[in-house]
Amino acid sequence: MRWPLGVGDPPEPADPFHLLHLIRDVGSTLAQLREHRVQVAAPEVEHALPVGGSEVADAEHAFPSNNLPAGRADVLHRPPGLLLVRMVAMTTSAHDMSLAQVVAVLDGFYPPETAASWDQVGLVTGDPAQPVRRVHFAVDPTRAVVDEAVEAGADLLVTHHPLLLRGVHSVATTTAKGAVVTSAVVADLAIYCAHTNADIARPGVNDALAAAAGLPDDCAPLGMEDGQPIGRVGRLPEAVTLREFATRLADALPATPVGVRVAGDPSALVQTVALMGGAGDDRFGDVRAHGADVYVTADLRHHPALEAREEAGDGPPYLIDAGHYATEQLWLAAAASRLAEALQARIVTHVSDLRTDPWDFTVGRPTPDRTPQYSRSSRES
Repeated sequence: MRWPLGVGDPPEPADPFHLLHLIRDVGSTLAQLREHRVQVAAPEVEHALPVGGSEVADAEHAFPSNNLPAGRADVLHRPPGLLLVRMVAMTTSAHDMSLAQVVAVLDGFYPPETAASWDQVGLVTGDPAQPVRRVHFAVDPTRAVVDEAVEAGADLLVTHHPLLLRGVHSVATTTAKGAVVTSAVVADLAIYCAHTNADIARPGVNDALAAAAGLPDDCAPLGMEDGQPIGRVGRLPEAVTLREFATRLADALPATPVGVRVAGDPSALVQTVALMGGAGDDRFGDVRAHGADVYVTADLRHHPALEAREEAGDGPPYLIDAGHYATEQLWLAAAASRLAEALQARIVTHVSDLRTDPWDFTVGRPTPDRTPQYSRSSRES
């Protein structure tokens, strides 16, 4: 237990059994606070709650309130035997939704069992009994996004990408993942992730991308993975040039520094569109099977993309790499609106304005619209 600066000399090392009792008492106190709906009032008030018979004088001086995140009931490091809880929000009511109730609705929208076998979805942090009033939506659970959610007074952060997709062995704040987990837990911010289960859902990530591409609501699946339909394929109302289609798509997507990359003849006509939000360069076989004129996805690597264009022989399917973040961000607003409607506006939702695309700028000379391709005769000569 770290002794706070400015409180005088630290006490003698605490008896381990005493610390265990302290932890038990702290948990009991928090449970009582939640049970009786004790939360914030304005103006904010500091309450020193004795645990084990101790008290601290001048707690406001020792722990200045301007160092605490507003709008939360925060548990801070305290001398053994004392818990200081800052009450800062408004009094909760019996009409508040619990985290468990909100998660049940989200699980209904995006059933965890439909996620890919390698995926990690669902509740990452949070107490199912805690009340939820404000829900924040974002693509990625980055430190900046968590800070934004806490500052906005959110109780739940819903992200598309998982926070702990791969195994970690520490959540110490010396790592980025640890800093995110610690910040969320300290701020009493629950985190919920809907990833591949949101990709395949209807409506889901790919439906939002299909709408941006100008496709109808009843698009067919592009393929199957782990027994679940993934991606979408549909037809535009009329054929347009590849340049016009790419331009319309770029206008409908959130702007990113890298923009939209296109492979193909700008004047070629396209009408059948295959798409997959996020990384999709492992689905070229499905794209060709559907006879798609153009494939919209992201994270197209050099060799798979080049081989796909070679197989196409300068014809369709043409390729559009619209960016991982951009192809999935459109889902957030639809998901937030759907959740608010399902809960009959008993919560407030907000979609993050932070762009979590990792790229910041590009440099280089302008390039031609299309790199000339060698003809068959020139390759054979």
